[in-house]
Amino acid sequence: MRALIALLLLVASAADAGGVYTWTDEHGVVHYTDRPIGPKQAEQVKGMDIGPEAVSKPRNIRVSAEALQGTWCQFELVSTNGTGSTIAERIEWTFNRGTLEYVDLESKLKINSRFKLEDGSITTDQAVMGNHRIRRFGDDQMELGGDGIYTRLRRGNC
Repeated sequence: MRALIALLLLVASAADAGGVYTWTDEHGVVHYTDRPIGPKQAEQVKGMDIGPEAVSKPRNIRVSAEALQGTWCQFELVSTNGTGSTIAERIEWTFNRGTLEYVDLESKLKINSRFKLEDGSITTDQAVMGNHRIRRFGDDQMELGGDGIYTRLRRGNC
């Protein structure tokens, strides 16, 4: 979930952002944001700067809904800025006809939504899921996100 939230916040505001910040709430939940907000000063995540220079025009990759069918394991969040750091993840995306089931195996968060493919992006009907530009696609791997930060998925369960 934390990676999804980070990705949604970062992609939505990449043009204005200067970095990625993290803080932990009173329940132990880790939050990621593009601004140093929270109950106390958030810490900047090293190697995750996504300033305006990181934003480029998206390439529309054509993928059919049939090609997405099945389960995909989101195993990594990648920053191409700074040190090029990665964060390991265990999130399963299951595409079944027009539906998408998202399961964060660590937090046990489960979200069901409808999806469609539009202009090289996976668009969902759940705000928390957001829209994900398809950066690269192959039979057994794909990347979702922008040029500054993106997620890697491989076909199959995590």
